[in-house]
Amino acid sequence: MDESPGSRRLCSRRRFRAEGTASNAERRRLSLLLGSMSLSPSKTLSSNRNLKNNDLSTVSFQDWFARLEKRAEGASSEDPSLPAIKLLEFFRGMACSDQISRSQSAETDAGGIANFDTSKSQFVSQTMARMQAVGDAEAGLWVRYWCSKGFF
Repeated sequence: MDESPGSRRLCSRRRFRAEGTASNAERRRLSLLLGSMSLSPSKTLSSNRNLKNNDLSTVSFQDWFARLEKRAEGASSEDPSLPAIKLLEFFRGMACSDQISRSQSAETDAGGIANFDTSKSQFVSQTMARMQAVGDAEAGLWVRYWCSKGFF
């Protein structure tokens, strides 16, 4: 990924971190969040004693969505262990967009979401121009917080 100010792109990863062996709703939230960043799961997790490297695995968006659909079969939208079921139709639309964009070789992120170029914003905003990409350190803070709240 090119990190020069004029070509910095947000959400450049096409792969998502998905649930590992445990079936934890918060782990899926982390999967979606971390999946949009260029992060190393082992580096992010190594600083968290509550998590092991195999707690999160890397899968394609299509695989992640297929797992979500399978888990949602027969489940209630009020199931507290699977809050993503409330957004199933949203994710289904993303999965369709992802499939279409991949068939057309379009430059999109997972879920068919367009890449964003921030060069004009950086031109008019010094703050925006100085911003760094979200990385392992920030993800580590989120994971540490979620661990402290018992999400893992």
